Amino acid sequence: MTTLVTGGHGFLGSRVATRLRGSSDDVVTPSRKELELTNSEAVEKYLRDNSVTTIVHLAGAVDRREVPEAQNKQWHDTFEATRSLLFAAAASGVASVIAAGTLDE
Repeated sequence: MTTLVTGGHGFLGSRVATRLRGSSDDVVTPSRKELELTNSEAVEKYLRDNSVTTIVHLAGAVDRREVPEAQNKQWHDTFEATRSLLFAAAASGVASVIAAGTLDE
């Protein structure tokens, strides 16, 4: 069993990953540079290559500025990434996905 924690280098994700490492066979926490979540083909390959059975999805962008640049980043890093991740998880046979968000979304 391998658990993927997206956002695993952030405040909440790093703590979740640490906790899971005590109870799961393997926990992976790729950085954004290592795994672009909006690229569903790359995500699907990563999930298969790492035998991921569970995903804890905590990645996203929180930028409260009401300007197009910030809104586009929020849309890309949060909503498009989640959509892509869920499609890749379904295609890869991932058994469980836990997704958490913020009120900012």
